[in-house]
Amino acid sequence: MKKVRAAVMAALAGACALLTTAALAAGGKADWVSSGVGVVEDTTAGLMKLGAQVLGGGVVVVAISLAIMQKFDVKVIAILIAAGILMIFGPDMIYALMGT
Repeated sequence: MKKVRAAVMAALAGACALLTTAALAAGGKADWVSSGVGVVEDTTAGLMKLGAQVLGGGVVVVAISLAIMQKFDVKVIAILIAAGILMIFGPDMIYALMGT
């Protein structure tokens, strides 16, 4: 547990150092963050599309396996539906809460 905590702290320190360096390299201009925001938005959109494909395949695989086993498990289906809702609407909810 301590190794994980140390790794997380090191990653956060590295990210802070990287952002500070980027801000200083921009010479104090306010527009230095726009390229990073664009990358994050593109990554979010791509992960949502990829996640939807993976979740759709997972639903098909789970449905086939439940049909073969002749077992109807509502809990598994509810978890898949909740995961899909969070994956599709999660980023939009975060943007709405943050006011961006």
